[in-house]
Amino acid sequence: MNQQRTFLNIQDIQAYLEDPNKRVILLEEVTSTNDLIKEKAYHQIDTVLIAKSQSKGKGTQGRLFYCEKDKGIYCSFYVSTEKIQHRSTLIPLIMASAISRGLSSHGVTSQLKWVNDVLIDHKKVAGILCEKTTDDPLMVVGFGINVYEMTFPKMIEDSSTYAQKHADTSIDINKLLVDVLNEFDLITYGVSTREVIKEYSERCVDMQSRIMIKRGKKEIGGSVVGIDEDGCLLLKDRSGNIIRIISTNEIIIKNKQ
Repeated sequence: MNQQRTFLNIQDIQAYLEDPNKRVILLEEVTSTNDLIKEKAYHQIDTVLIAKSQSKGKGTQGRLFYCEKDKGIYCSFYVSTEKIQHRSTLIPLIMASAISRGLSSHGVTSQLKWVNDVLIDHKKVAGILCEKTTDDPLMVVGFGINVYEMTFPKMIEDSSTYAQKHADTSIDINKLLVDVLNEFDLITYGVSTREVIKEYSERCVDMQSRIMIKRGKKEIGGSVVGIDEDGCLLLKDRSGNIIRIISTNEIIIKNKQ
């Protein structure tokens, strides 16, 4: 099938957006949208900063997020933690569900990997990075989606994919971007915390996985049995105790049952 590629443009993005008050800024290339949006000129609640490419895209734990110009969506925006009904620690999960919903509207089925990754057939198609300072109610929500065919670096080529590969029809990159933003707003402001957790859990590949975590010098094994209202992964150990996992840094071994 001949699948036509589209390019990000401000007119289409604004036409698709359901919220006319968003201040949409589209740039050719930046170092990182998450870094740039923190600058004074962009530090506003309604700012949506989009780049066609990033030279130093940011991932979790200091990793880089691989980008190619005009092949993906690289976007950051603000959320006021004072104006949402959910705890701020749920925002990465909400963003992941919004991306999964957006992909689904283009015929692509995805899964979620706690807490910042979106997968297709167990390969990463999107990543999320949320950042907040303690004295600022505004949280930066950043995400990147691999949309069109990319030449991934050797070290990640076996674990990465792009959305168009899994779609039967051509993906309109502008429509996908706006679908994700609209879904984020729908979930954030229109869905209960209980429903947020339920939806995320249904798509999460970590459910029922057997994992090992490290707490200090102690290693604890068990099965993932759920997610709590803070977005923490819940581990049931061999004695039946429930342990909250706050960070992926704690997980040292993961095996799918």
